[in-house]
Amino acid sequence: QLSGTIPNQVGNLGSLIFLELGENSITGELAEGLFSLRSLQILSLKSNKISGSIPSNAKLLTSLNTLFFESNNFTGTLPTQLGALTLLSFFTVNKNQVSGTIPPEFFSLNKMKWVYFDSNKLSGTISSLIGNLKELNQFSMNKNLLTGSIPSQVGDLTKLELFWVQENNITGIIPSEITKLSLMKWFTIVANSISGTIPDGIGAYTSLRQFWLNHNYLSGTIPSQIGKLLTLTDLNINRNQIIGTIPTEVGRLTALSVFHLGQNSISGSIPSQLGRATKLGVVALFQNSLSADIPTEVGRLTLLKILSVDNNKLSGTIPTQIGRLTQLTFLSLGANAQLGGNIPTQLALLTALTALEVLDTNVFLTAASSSKVCPILTSCRNTRITETECSKCVANNPSSQAITVQLSMSLLIISVATWLAT
Repeated sequence: QLSGTIPNQVGNLGSLIFLELGENSITGELAEGLFSLRSLQILSLKSNKISGSIPSNAKLLTSLNTLFFESNNFTGTLPTQLGALTLLSFFTVNKNQVSGTIPPEFFSLNKMKWVYFDSNKLSGTISSLIGNLKELNQFSMNKNLLTGSIPSQVGDLTKLELFWVQENNITGIIPSEITKLSLMKWFTIVANSISGTIPDGIGAYTSLRQFWLNHNYLSGTIPSQIGKLLTLTDLNINRNQIIGTIPTEVGRLTALSVFHLGQNSISGSIPSQLGRATKLGVVALFQNSLSADIPTEVGRLTLLKILSVDNNKLSGTIPTQIGRLTQLTFLSLGANAQLGGNIPTQLALLTALTALEVLDTNVFLTAASSSKVCPILTSCRNTRITETECSKCVANNPSSQAITVQLSMSLLIISVATWLAT
């Protein structure tokens, strides 16, 4: 583990091509001697404690192909002289305290493939000049202070696979031009103020794996073309203003692991075709206007760990097939006024459960009102189970053996509930 500062004498190593000093405890500012290394092609100083600004003398490293400055304490602005590094292909300065805007000269670096600016204090807009970076493969500016809109010129970056701009102040719409990016794998615009609709041509993203649009102001419907995203593993549109129904085409997404549409205004039924997406581990559809029965096909999702459909307008009964979901840890069905009947005994098979919520406005019959006994609260004799009554019954009947989970909403696993809301 190296410490101290980089000695100025490093400049004497005039034939040096590769300098890797990453993941140490180096402090101080960049030594002036570094910029005498005219043959240097790769410089990695990531994960140290280097401070100061990126000096304009960086322009002297004209052979540089790779420059990794991530995870340090750099401050100041990005120097315009970076535009002189015409061979630069990989540049990371994420996790620093760099401020100001990205200089226009940076977008003249037409060999650039990777750019990571995450977790800084960069402001301004994403320049339309980004379209000049024809070789760009990965572009990430998460957690900055960006404003303005996503320029349509992003659609010119035909080699782009990763586009991350989450947690900024970006407005405007998702430009339709981005649907030309058939190589896109990771697309996230989380936690901005983006409006408009999800582009209809989204089916062109035939290599897409991660599609995160949550925490924005998107409206309109979910395009049926989403069914063409056969490589998609993670879909999150939580906390927008989406309307319409869940397209039945989601049943084609056989690689899907996370399906999060919570906190929208989606209506209609939960499509039975969802049961074909058998790799699902998370289904979160809470706080919508979904109606009709929970489809029995949900029992096919045997890898499911989280199922949250609370705060909808679901009706019917809890399907017994849920008992097949033996990996389920979180099950939330509450606040569905027409969802009732008896709690099925098959829930006792869910031995991995750490949080179960079936109460609130739901109606579940017990022995007093029918000949059927609630399998969880075998001694309860109330006509309807409410949250308060349920908690009392659990407290008074510690020997209940049917299922060992706490039913009170106030005792739900907070970490899981918090995750679902993000």
